Amino acid sequence: MVESRAALRNRIYRETGMRIAVPASDLPSARASVEHGFIHGSPARVAEAIAEIDALGIGGVIASFRLGPMPHEAAMNSLKLFMDRIASEFRSRLTG
Repeated sequence: MVESRAALRNRIYRETGMRIAVPASDLPSARASVEHGFIHGSPARVAEAIAEIDALGIGGVIASFRLGPMPHEAAMNSLKLFMDRIASEFRSRLTG
């Protein structure tokens, strides 16, 4: 995803001559590394990470299942796994 966004920024610059301002900071962005910017892994690991967020009292997350040049089929598989194996676990907590 980071590479895809960089390619898009470079294409915009080539085509328009305009640079997209990226704010400078002494601290790296949470999105600067996979370990800190994305929940990923096996269904068990993703469920664990979402449970950690839930325990903090955060009321929701924004999820994206297709990143960068990922094929549509891979994104659909990820979404199906999420709905079948992860969302159902949290849904049962709410209704149980």
